[in-house]
This record gives sequence, structure tokens and C-alpha cells, in this order.
Amino acid sequence: MLDRLRTALLKRLDKATTRLASLEQAPADQGNLRARGNALVQEGKYPEAEQIYREVLSTRPNDVKTLVNLGFALKEQDRLIEARVYLKRAIALSTGDPQAYETHYLFGLVAEKQGHLEEARTSFGTAFELKPDFELACRDLCRVLFWMGKINAAQAVLEKGLRLNPEYADFHFYQGNLHVENQNSELAAKSYARALALGAVYAEVYSGLGAVQYQLGDESAAVVNFQHAQGIDSSFGAEAHYQAGCFCLRRGDYVNAIASFETALALRPDLLKVHSSLIFCLSFNPSGPPSYREAVQRYGSLLKGMSKAVGRPTRQPYERGNRPLKIGFMSGELKKHPVGFFLEGILQHIDRNRIHLIAYSNTSNEDQTTERLRPQFAQWHEIKSLKDDAVAQLIRNDKVDILVDLGGHTGDNRLPVFAMRPAPVQVTWLGFFASTGVAEMDYILADRISVPEHHTEYFSEKVAYLRDTRLCMTPPVTHQPIPVSLPPAQRNGYITFGSFQARTKINDRVLAVWSQVLAAVPGSILRLQVQQMNIPALRDELLHRMSLASIDLARVSLTAGLHWEEYLADYKNVDILLDTFPYPGGTTTAEALWMGVPTVTLLGNTMLSRQGASMLSCLGLDDWIAQTEHEYVAKAIQFANDVPGLALLRAELRDRAIRSPLFNTRRFATNLQDCFESLFQSSQ
Repeated sequence: MLDRLRTALLKRLDKATTRLASLEQAPADQGNLRARGNALVQEGKYPEAEQIYREVLSTRPNDVKTLVNLGFALKEQDRLIEARVYLKRAIALSTGDPQAYETHYLFGLVAEKQGHLEEARTSFGTAFELKPDFELACRDLCRVLFWMGKINAAQAVLEKGLRLNPEYADFHFYQGNLHVENQNSELAAKSYARALALGAVYAEVYSGLGAVQYQLGDESAAVVNFQHAQGIDSSFGAEAHYQAGCFCLRRGDYVNAIASFETALALRPDLLKVHSSLIFCLSFNPSGPPSYREAVQRYGSLLKGMSKAVGRPTRQPYERGNRPLKIGFMSGELKKHPVGFFLEGILQHIDRNRIHLIAYSNTSNEDQTTERLRPQFAQWHEIKSLKDDAVAQLIRNDKVDILVDLGGHTGDNRLPVFAMRPAPVQVTWLGFFASTGVAEMDYILADRISVPEHHTEYFSEKVAYLRDTRLCMTPPVTHQPIPVSLPPAQRNGYITFGSFQARTKINDRVLAVWSQVLAAVPGSILRLQVQQMNIPALRDELLHRMSLASIDLARVSLTAGLHWEEYLADYKNVDILLDTFPYPGGTTTAEALWMGVPTVTLLGNTMLSRQGASMLSCLGLDDWIAQTEHEYVAKAIQFANDVPGLALLRAELRDRAIRSPLFNTRRFATNLQDCFESLFQSSQ
């Protein structure tokens, strides 16, 4: 892609710069010199061209055409600081000239390459304003806005571009990227296909199309497109195996997911996102190779080698009552996401005299949840477009006392920032369920059911125990109250088991156990509400695996995910939830308890696989926690045969939830503040 851009610029460079006004007409011999320099640029001889341009400027220092040409030659040699100097002079000398759009555009390219995205945005925007049919400026303005996390603004610019030239292939490629960001795989696939049809046959487009085809369950088409990408650029081999691993992970095929991630890392050991995906997979599927501990140690060593040595930050004096502790929360999920749901109610009860909250938000998809969270923070920084070292410096400038990671090895994590040690105390909590492997991460917050004392050796961090629980759910707020209903078995005459979990969690082991439960409870049905079940390939794949597990599909009710309030109301159709394992429910388990529906869960041997047990124990539902798969089946049968008992439990479960540590956000906020103060004081 860069080669095509360079060719386009070379073709336009001399033509464009001849339109720029200079303060005085250059003599013919200098015009000839400049022409020689341009010819050398065309041949890729940038150092030789540079010398000729400097010779012209030695006698005509304000010759705009030569300043621009020299800036381009320096840019092509990666001497970006020098290129900026000459391009800025050219811009200053061209003030008010409507023909200076290419100079602004070239300066934008330099600024973007330096990582100065705001400058690049301004320059591309100016170029596009000066020349409203300038397609390259429109496209690159869209790209920079995308990288800055300004998705709506990028979409608005791209719409102008598509009106300008609906047949420009790159516009459709960028539209595909925006659809991916908005999690619309079907529209993304159409945009990428359109880009290819219009001639954008380069590796990035094939790779993008292959990735969304994996999202849509079309594995064979995805493989073909990644083969095309690798045929153009062999470096896309690692991306192909990474996306294949993500596809296997989404369908619960952990063994092949791990194998694909390992193959990707063999090709590109430096790809942090692949390390994180592998570690995430191993967090709930601890069978090797590699072991979870090996994987996080490898990741930690990689980060240590990549991170700049900046030394430990200055610790500010602190005594309770003299000043609030500065606590920074870093997350890519301060939005409609389980992290946001759990965090919202807690933040409302933080004592601002004790805690000064700072958000470091790494998301480009802000929503209504974001807008509710934002006022809870004294400071809010959007860091999506910032490089890791810039984020680390920002945190140091804010003089953060404790920096809290809310993502671990999920989604848009910024763990490399923690490896730079920007805060005196660093903690991971809430959004991940295992060790990060980052040597500079001091603590992980847990409870004693999630992490018993004898499990602390599995963490590179020190385990800091919160009172009661590590999780506290914000009580759901709906437009209209959604009351707890009677068990549907009382009106139906049969038991309805349910699961509203992500497809990723429904592995073949889970299906085999569910099959045993259904076989042992005559007439019972299984109600599944699973995201993306409106995509035929994904629905067919899950139904096929259920059939292989000897589940009678006539006893299965399968629907796609509903809107949130409809999803909550749908609990009225479920008697008993069957948890997944070893990746149990979190938000779904808490919301089900709120709606009066208990969950049979399986106690595992990792922090994540013990999450269901931790949540149920908060409500005194220890008898719903199974130690083995056999006991899991037995408990499901036992509770299914006691409909009156289910009715009594259901009638009191919301009140029990409100009183429990799992929903008492005020109590949890106090516990969290006490924990932060204790950690900071003990680390002195």
C-alpha cells in the first residue's frame, strides 16, 4: 500500500509544486537544477536529490517548490524531523494560497509517521478543505481519525469520500475497517469484497475479508482469502494462524485454538495480541502444552525486552486524611461491557475525599454506559491513539499512586504500559481472571474462594484479598420494572434448563454433561440464548455439535441474543441455569440471580473456573456448587425434581441478592478503598 502511495506522490509532486507561489521567480538554471533533483527522486536517489535541492535553496531560500521537494526527499529517507522543518517553511510561505493543499498533505504524512496524529488530522483536513475532490487526503484523514478512536468522525469523512467517488476501492476498504470496529461482520465482508472487485487486491484487504469470514463462520472462504494475502505478502502467515485460532476459540475448540496461536508465534514471536489470546485461552483451559505459567513467563520476558527502562516513579507522601489517593483505572471496556456493568455502581459510592479517580480509556466505541461512567472520574483521558510510552508519561505526569488494570489479557489491553512502571503501585482486577505475567504488576485482587491460599503460587503478582468478594454487580436499572416471575415449570408442567452464555464457552465437554442432564429429566427442554445465532453457519455448527453430543434437538430452543431488557425478561422462561465450564458465567450468573433464577455451577481449579462458585456463595447458595461433573448432573436432577423448592427460592432470591455482598455496591466500595490504602501504605 505504501509503495502505491509513494508512486502517486511522485507523479504529482512536480506538477503540484509548480502551482505553489514563491516570493520571486527562480532563474532558469535553478529551474533546471530542480528538474534534475526531481528526476533523481523519480529514480529513488533521494540523497543525490537532496544535495541538488539544498544547492538551489542556498541562493533561493524561500523557493517554495524546492522546499516541498526537499521535504519529500528527506521524508523518503526517514529523516522526519528535518522534513518537518522544510515543509513548515513551505506552508508558512504559502499562507492563503488555495493551491498549497499537497504541501499540507505531505506534512500530514510526516506527522502521522512520527505518531503526531492530531497534527496529521489537521493537515489532512486542511488539504481536503483546500481541495474538496482530493481523494488521498479524504482517505488518509479517515484513517487517522480511525486510529485516534474517533469512529463517528471517520465515518462522516468517509461518507463524503464515497459521494465524491463511489468507485474508489480504498474507500470501501476503509469502510470495511469501520464496520469491523462497529462489530458488523456482514457489512464489513461486503465492503472488503467491493474493494477487491474495484481493484484493491492487496494483502490487507484479503486479510480483513478473511478475518470477518471467520467471524461469520465461513471457515473455507476465510482460509482461501488468507492464502491470497500470504501470496502477496508472506508476513500475513502469522495473522492467518492468529485468526484461525480466534475462530477455534469462539467455537470452544480450545486444543486447536492453542495450536494455531503457537504456530502464529513461531512465525512472529513479537505479536503481543497473539500472546494475549493464547494466555486468555489457557486461563480456562490449563492443559498444555504450553502450561499457563510457561505462556505468561514468555510474555513477561518479551515485554521486559521491549519496554523502555524508565526507572521507578517518584512516590508522593501519603497519610490518610491529608490528601486523597490518586487511583488510575485503565481499560478498553469503559462502555456496555461486563467491566462497565460491574464498575458503575461501585464508583457511585467511592469517597472522593479518600480517592481521586482518573480514567485511562482505551476504547473508540463510547456509548451510554461510557457517558454514565465519565462523571464518576475526576479526570478522563482517551488513550486509544497514544503510544505506550506516551501513556506511561501521561500517568507519571498525573502522579498516579496506584494504577489499576481492568483488562488483563482481554480485548484492548495496554499491559505494555504497566511494564514501563508508570505508577509506584500497580494492580490488576476485575476484567481478567488469572496472572498477567507482567513483572511490574504488583498485585492481583481476589477473594478466598476464587483464589485459595494454596493457589497463590500460580500468580506472578501478590494476591491481595478483598473482603467478601472480588466482584460486585451493579443492580440492573430498566425503563420499566421487570419483576421476578413464578417458575415456568408450574405453568408448563416440565423443567426448562437454560444457558445465556457466549458461544465460546459452550464446549463439547459442556454439551456432553448437558446431554446427561436432559436424558435424566424426562420432558425437560434446554433454552439457549446465544449471540450470533442469526448467522446460519454459526447456528448450524452449534446444532451439529449438540447432535453429536446426543442432545435431542427437538428439546432445544435456540435463539440469538436479545436486547438487554428483553434478555432480562426472558429469564421468566427458565427454571434452572446450567453453567458452562471451565469458563463459567459472570454477568449472566449475577443477572440471573437478580431475576430469581439459580445456576448449577462446577467448581474448577483456576481463578476463572471458580468464579461461579464465588458468586453463588455470596448469596448462600453453596448447595448449587458441584465439585465434579457427576455431582453437577446429580444436582441438576435434584433441583429439577423439586419445583416447590424452586418456587420458594425464586420468590426470595432478589431480596437475598440485594442484601448480599454480590450486589451491595456501597459495602464493596468501602472494601475496595480500604484495600487500596492498605496496599499503598504497605508498599512504602
